[in-house]
Amino acid sequence: MNDESLPTPDADHPTGDHHPAADGVATHPVAVADEADVDESFEDRVAEGPEAGEGVAVAAEANAEPETPAEPPPPENPKKWYVIKVTSNREESIKAAIERRVKIEGLEEYFGQIVIPVEKVTQVKKVVEKKNGDKVTKEKRVVKENKKFPGYLFAEVEFNDQILYLFRETSGVGDFVGASLNRIPTPMPDRDVQSVLHGVSGDPKGKDGKVKVKLDFEKGDKVRIREGAFANMEGEVKLITEPKDAGETPKVTVVVSIFGRPVDVELDYWQVDKV
Repeated sequence: MNDESLPTPDADHPTGDHHPAADGVATHPVAVADEADVDESFEDRVAEGPEAGEGVAVAAEANAEPETPAEPPPPENPKKWYVIKVTSNREESIKAAIERRVKIEGLEEYFGQIVIPVEKVTQVKKVVEKKNGDKVTKEKRVVKENKKFPGYLFAEVEFNDQILYLFRETSGVGDFVGASLNRIPTPMPDRDVQSVLHGVSGDPKGKDGKVKVKLDFEKGDKVRIREGAFANMEGEVKLITEPKDAGETPKVTVVVSIFGRPVDVELDYWQVDKV
């Protein structure tokens, strides 16, 4: 091989290396980023970008226990309590007539109950009996049932036209309290229902199980003691103590004068008479 066939280095390329640019091919320089710039750019992305926070949130949601769905609230009772004006002294017969018509007309789904609120009162009556030819006066306790609201009934119903007509067409019924031709009645507030209707369902003694005793005297009245160590003595009622237990009766504290000095005497209510 002749040395003449080898390319001869020229002045621009003394080393003899071949550059494509010399053949007319364009080249683009590749920029190499400094290592410090790369590190700073990465740190900025970690600090400023939302990717890291979102990743933690996603991981927390993935590890969280599924929430137990809340139980739906119970459906509201469409039946409400209303007050109905009726003819006084006919409450029982009107109540029975309404209940009978509800069954005949098949309106049980709109009808709950109808009540006559009552309270039981114990009264003390004097009874004269003969014993060994002598007249002896004794006390006899009588329990009476009094209507709390004479001339009114209380009904739990789902108010609609059918219920309205049934009540209005029953003999002895006036109307729903608060109703008019162009206005429907307002149901009773819950607090009034509890207060008015308490004790109507098998609880004749009331909320605390006590029988209410009707006294014919009050604090400050003059009374006479009927029996015992202070029999026939007169004094003033200082205090009336209501019973704590169902089986007890009211106590009465009477101030009597003994040797010119006031003395408190505690007695059962039936041991004194009003002067």
